[in-house]
Amino acid sequence: GSIAAAAFVPHDFVSNADTGNDFADDAGDFLTYDPEKAKTLFDAAKEELNMDKIEIDLIADDDETSKVVSQYIQGELQNNFDGLKINLVNIPKNNRIEKGQSGDFDIILGGWGAILPDAINLLDILNSETTFNNGPYKNEKVDQLLNDAETVNANDPNARWQNMLDAQKIMLEEYGLIPLYHTAEAHLRNPKLKDVEIHSVSGRYDYRRAYVAE
Repeated sequence: GSIAAAAFVPHDFVSNADTGNDFADDAGDFLTYDPEKAKTLFDAAKEELNMDKIEIDLIADDDETSKVVSQYIQGELQNNFDGLKINLVNIPKNNRIEKGQSGDFDIILGGWGAILPDAINLLDILNSETTFNNGPYKNEKVDQLLNDAETVNANDPNARWQNMLDAQKIMLEEYGLIPLYHTAEAHLRNPKLKDVEIHSVSGRYDYRRAYVAE
């Protein structure tokens, strides 16, 4: 049930308090599947680097999901790009985090979850002063937009909304990171169970008003 990412902030995560618009709808799509364009760019990169073969390590966690995802990425990249070899390095999560924070990687596969239904909880990881900006990606305009969203425009919802839209646009156009997919979960639930509240962040399931219909 997971959904391919067209941007960083997912759909059905946060809405504009004034317009009701979903952030993802206002932002639009940035990422598209275009293997032919990717091949052209890869060939141009090899020519610029004067290299026929490129070998890259992909670091990921060693849990089953991360292994499957990293294997899929490896296959897609190697099958589409002539001369590219991807070495998989699946390690415990704590070791992966350490390598990310030290910058000791070529490509690293990770995930991020917000603790509040606020786009800034996602976008702020590409603020150059943020601990989890492992790239490290740095763009002064993005830093300014994110800082404005958290300070000078904190009480101006529309200006803050635009700050975050603009920040995401820049970081994705510059490939500060590459969102792959937004995770989803599948559950079997008795249809007699009513009024369970499901939240995208924090406590996922709220059963305070839940009941079983006769």
